[in-house]
Amino acid sequence: MKAILRTIVDHWVALTLALVFFSAGLGFTLALAEQVAFQCQRSAIDAVDCTLTTTSLLQTNTQTFPRNYFQGAQVRQGVSREGDQMYRVQLLTDTTTLSLTKTMGYGDGSRERAAVEQINQFFQDDTQAVLAIMEDNRGGIVLVGSVMMAAGLMFTLFIFWD
Repeated sequence: MKAILRTIVDHWVALTLALVFFSAGLGFTLALAEQVAFQCQRSAIDAVDCTLTTTSLLQTNTQTFPRNYFQGAQVRQGVSREGDQMYRVQLLTDTTTLSLTKTMGYGDGSRERAAVEQINQFFQDDTQAVLAIMEDNRGGIVLVGSVMMAAGLMFTLFIFWD
């Protein structure tokens, strides 16, 4: 009887872990994986129209901003729990900032600084007609989420391995 109860408990624990890991991996992937396109077009010297298109694994959302809404960009720097430097591009308006992406990027920040320089150059140079910035974190996010989901599937295999 003890062996049967132990087997049942082991299976419930494995099933619970499987659901937790798989759900966390799927939720992480669906919530954070995105491709962002920031595009601006200058129709006159003092008239700039911009759109921000965010494409996740489930939907695409396009925001159109009022003419001359943005003033430039800056790099926001942060620190992860492990002490690693993280960076994010923030768009500047008259009253607030708007993050280009949901997540902050790791590394030396050179990619974010290059995007900020390109954005600021566009807003300072009236001869530039078009600006297009792409940020895509789907590869890394999907990789991490897939590892979590695979761990969940491994716990499920443990149930049926007996």
